[in-house]
Amino acid sequence: MDDSAFNAFSCLSREFLGVLMPRGCAGCDAPDEVLCQSCLRLFSGAHRRDVDLGCKWPCFFCGFYEGAVRTAILSWKDHDDEECDRCFAALLARLALHVIGPAPSEGFLIVPAPSSSSSMRRRGRDHLLPVVRGMSMILRRQGIESYVSADLRIRNVHTKSVETRTAAGRSIRLEGSVCLMPRSRCSGREVLLVDDIVTTGTTMRRCAQALERGGAHVGVCLALAGSAKNVGAMGLTDIHSA
Repeated sequence: MDDSAFNAFSCLSREFLGVLMPRGCAGCDAPDEVLCQSCLRLFSGAHRRDVDLGCKWPCFFCGFYEGAVRTAILSWKDHDDEECDRCFAALLARLALHVIGPAPSEGFLIVPAPSSSSSMRRRGRDHLLPVVRGMSMILRRQGIESYVSADLRIRNVHTKSVETRTAAGRSIRLEGSVCLMPRSRCSGREVLLVDDIVTTGTTMRRCAQALERGGAHVGVCLALAGSAKNVGAMGLTDIHSA
């Protein structure tokens, strides 16, 4: 079966399943929505949280990790709601367009924060990769060259990031565990680092440090959601109003 036939079959299969088992919004279970308008608005911010005391790597996220935002992310991340991929790609691209500066001549390299191998086995996929690929496609359509490269990996980590609640605990959890892939393409590149959730900032910081040790320049960190503590807002308009 060629790609076009496979894509057509996949589309028909999704429509058939939608008739048999109608879905609800990932955030609030409103009928026949992947993310309803009300839940999308909860992701329409541009909140800033710096990921180290020197403010070297500014981090922006779309919504606060609570309520429907948290429910939607967990549905996508841990309960295999792959239909959220496209929505989340659009949200991150919208955020990036609001906060990044002019693209360098060679374009941006978009690097997803890695998951541990045990997390990927449990989920059955690298959940961020299709999202950042969709994000990159949207940026290119807006005239901003960008390329995705999964340059980071996590080794020897046995607990979930969100289960380690303190900055000190996360720092210990990730100490020495985030490293570059052997064939990393990041040297000399301007990087947009992307994660799903930023809470203490430790994961972002470890990832940014690993990338810069490999010769990259991390311009900005982006996430779908973050903690409400110690943040500022840039007043990004509703994603559907622009």
